Amino acid sequence: LLPEDSAAGRGGLLAAAGRLLSEVPTARLVFARDASAAEVVRGVLEAGNG
Repeated sequence: LLPEDSAAGRGGLLAAAGRLLSEVPTARLVFARDASAAEVVRGVLEAGNG
């Protein structure tokens, strides 16, 4: 699924993705089956921008 034909190119793309992910804060979202899911997403996004 990667747009690069060579092994070296794919390795470079994966390394770049790894660097990006190490610099960007992540959060695990677990959703309830009701409207409260929107509140959870909003809270996480606001906490990241504060």
